[in-house]
Amino acid sequence: MSYRITSVKYSGGYVALMSTIVISAVLLVMTVHIGQAGWSARFMVTGAEAKAQSRTLALGCSEQVLARVLVDTVWLGGVTTTASLGTCVIHPVLIDQPQVGQVTIRVTTVVGARTTNLVAVYSVNLLHLYPSPLSASLGQPYQLADLAPTLVSLTEVAVMP
Repeated sequence: MSYRITSVKYSGGYVALMSTIVISAVLLVMTVHIGQAGWSARFMVTGAEAKAQSRTLALGCSEQVLARVLVDTVWLGGVTTTASLGTCVIHPVLIDQPQVGQVTIRVTTVVGARTTNLVAVYSVNLLHLYPSPLSASLGQPYQLADLAPTLVSLTEVAVMP
């Protein structure tokens, strides 16, 4: 009895193994990429929400400044306030700027890492303030009379002038 040893080469297993490794690597890369895209989208939405909150806070601050100027015509701003959302920096108020009878209000708000620089120009005639006969007893020198400020322009600027 003689035995014969033959060598058998199997190349099909090598190709199958390499195909499995390549396909696994491609799927892994795709999964990581999709995961990173989800994280990026999440942070973009968070940033957009913070920017919207910053704009809203800037509008609210400008309206509060306008109300303060209407009540106290010598108040010129230049203060910083902190709200629950963020910080509001009120720059000095410009009376009769850019024209007589207009008030320019400049505010900078910061919510998270988002900043809004807002310049609002209101048309208001501050000459409508007149002495009140009740002012001596109430201690208030002026009484407001039919002040209806109108918004002339509202601009968001990159750098506060």
